[in-house]
Amino acid sequence: MSQIESFFLLIIKSLYDITGNYGWAIVLLTIIIRILIFPLTFTGMKSMRAMQALQPKIKDLQKKYKDDKEQLNKELLALYKTAGANPISGCLPMLLQLPIFWALFRLLRSPEANGYIFVNNSFYGMDLTAAAFSRLSGEFLADLQLVLPGMVNLSKLGIAFFNNSYLYLPTLILVIFMTVTFILSQKSMTVDPSQASQMMMMNVFIIFISATMPAGVLLYWGMSNFIQILQQKMVPSFSPASNRAPKSGTYREEAQKQALEQENGKAGKTITEAGGNTDKVAQQKYTKKKRKRKKKRK
Repeated sequence: MSQIESFFLLIIKSLYDITGNYGWAIVLLTIIIRILIFPLTFTGMKSMRAMQALQPKIKDLQKKYKDDKEQLNKELLALYKTAGANPISGCLPMLLQLPIFWALFRLLRSPEANGYIFVNNSFYGMDLTAAAFSRLSGEFLADLQLVLPGMVNLSKLGIAFFNNSYLYLPTLILVIFMTVTFILSQKSMTVDPSQASQMMMMNVFIIFISATMPAGVLLYWGMSNFIQILQQKMVPSFSPASNRAPKSGTYREEAQKQALEQENGKAGKTITEAGGNTDKVAQQKYTKKKRKRKKKRK
């Protein structure tokens, strides 16, 4: 067992001591992780909203510089800079969760990795280690149906692909929950509407993958999507002044102009502060001279 798996197994056991159920322990783990990464999630969502608002300008630039890829990249980077958008920041929260996702998958898929703690433990009658669709030997499948109610032997369909396969109906509920929340969370964060067909293919792939995932992983994944949907409501619409097109020139020139204005602003502030410090020094010298004059008079 890796150190990451051991670490999350320790956390899940600790949360189990609080909740008394491994399913609720996974739900609580999801909430804690979502709270911890919320600052990054909020920044990423704001950036994605900015990217959505900039789509008309991005398309205009793509048409204008369709024969000059180098100039197009420069103008796009300048546009992102003036608008405060970062195409990469939206992916960071998802990347941070990949180790958690993999560790949870390993713990639930391998009983020996979790010390068999999930054996004889269920979440509302659901085995957290069972997938909605899986393949087992015929003999093992026959015995397992007695242990896990809600299993459907797909071998009876007479289709070669489903030989020695079963469908676990309780986990199928989590597959639906995870898929719906995933589609809703991605729909509101889709940058380019023209990517709808690609998103549809991704949704089909997600459904296929989720059918082979342990129920505990789907519980984490679905709850994470659900919390993300709630967090998306907290992100304001994107309509800053920087989203306006430049009055003249290109976005790159506009970005350079903004950078120069910022530098001049900082320089002016420094000069003002220096001037203020000079005035203070002069005032102190004047006060000292005034005191000396008073002493001489006395």
